[in-house]
Amino acid sequence: MPIQATVILDSGCFLPMPEGNNGASTEIGYFGSSKTVSDIRVLADGIEEKGSAPINLENNCTIEVRQVKANGQVKKDGVKGSPTFHSELLHMEDLYGKRKHKSVDRKKFDSIIRFESGLFSGSLLKPRYFDEYRKQANGKFAHTEGCRRKLVSKPVAHNVLVQFTLDDGDALELVRDGKVIWSSKDSGAKSRLEIEVIADNTTAEKFFRLALIEKMDSYWLPNIGDPPPMCPEPPCQP
Repeated sequence: MPIQATVILDSGCFLPMPEGNNGASTEIGYFGSSKTVSDIRVLADGIEEKGSAPINLENNCTIEVRQVKANGQVKKDGVKGSPTFHSELLHMEDLYGKRKHKSVDRKKFDSIIRFESGLFSGSLLKPRYFDEYRKQANGKFAHTEGCRRKLVSKPVAHNVLVQFTLDDGDALELVRDGKVIWSSKDSGAKSRLEIEVIADNTTAEKFFRLALIEKMDSYWLPNIGDPPPMCPEPPCQP
C-alpha cells in the first residue's frame, strides 16, 4: 500500500535557481529555531515519533530530501507546483512595491533544503499584517511609535506542502552533506507521513531582514507569529 508523505515547510526562502534549471530542482534557505525543540518533527500515521534523537538544522549545510525507489535509484523527475502555487507565495513586491530588489545572500542561512522531486502547494492561506522596523540610534531595528503597519490583503501561504507518493519499497530520506540522517523506513508508517520543518518566532527577523543583500533603514517584518515562506526574486522554482 502506498504511503503519502508530506514535507511541511513552516517558512523558508526560495532561492533563485540557475538559468535553464526548468524545474529540475529547487532550493530553500532555512534558519534553525530556538534550541528548545527539534527543528524537524516527524509524525507517522498521525503519531509523533518518540525515542529518536532530535533532528536539527546545522550551520553551513545542505539537506537533500530524496525519494529513493525500491531499486535504490533516487527519483529525479523534477519539482512541480500546483497551478496556483506561485501566486500564493509572498513576494518581495507585496511588501516593497515593484521596485527592483536585490536577492538574498544564501550564505546567511543555516541550511539549504534541496528537492529534486515532489509536488509543491500552498497551505494555510490568509492575509497577513507586517510591521515596519526602523533603524534606531543604537543601530538596532525596532517597531516603535510612528512606525507603520501594512496589510498584505491577498491570501498568502503560511506553509508550503511538498507531497510524495511512496510505493512499496520506496523510502523518503533526509540527507545532510551526503549522510542519511533520517529515513522513512525507520518510521513504521503504514499510510501517511508528515515531516514538519519548524520555523518559530525567533527566525522572523532573520528571514525578512538579515538574509537580504540590500541594506535599508527600515524593513517589513511579519507581525507576531511564525514567518510565512517567501519568494524574494522570481522566478521561484517550481
